[in-house]
Amino acid sequence: ETLNDADIEAVWNVVKKLSPDFYEQNLVLATAQSNNVTFEWENLDKTAYYQIIHYQQSVDGGEYIVKSNTSIVGNINTTVSAGKYDELQKLYTGFELVTPESEISGTVKSVEVADDGTLTEGLILRLYYDRISYDYEIHFVELTSNKKLEEPVSGSALFGTVIRLSDVAKDIEGYILAEPDATATI
Repeated sequence: ETLNDADIEAVWNVVKKLSPDFYEQNLVLATAQSNNVTFEWENLDKTAYYQIIHYQQSVDGGEYIVKSNTSIVGNINTTVSAGKYDELQKLYTGFELVTPESEISGTVKSVEVADDGTLTEGLILRLYYDRISYDYEIHFVELTSNKKLEEPVSGSALFGTVIRLSDVAKDIEGYILAEPDATATI
């Protein structure tokens, strides 16, 4: 039998002074394995979970999108840092960390479970990465001879920007654009 869609929710129970390894887990059904979800519990007297959320700037330079979200166990009252050259910082090609130094470290706090089962918020470090702007040059040459037809066009664009060559091409008398649908990704 083939399943087209399966929506399975893993639920964990509140246990005072303990924290689950994850608050959400996904279950992928497979016939060749046991279909179980396991939550592990960590004692909150000495350690607690903290989160590092990495945000990347969108291609249009506007909003930030979550790229990665990591939960890590740390010792309570220990300062952690996700600054430059720190192992907690991600190195993304075409991006640079722009979060101010004052916001990339914090102290691991215990996460308490209230009587109603809600959790108090622990340490969350939010790291923002901007796209790097790169200069580019478009050259206008004859297809067969590579002879220069016009002066190049220069510009700059954010990493990941797609430039349609027909949008920046010059009209050159006696020539047509060889690949009008061609694009270049910065």
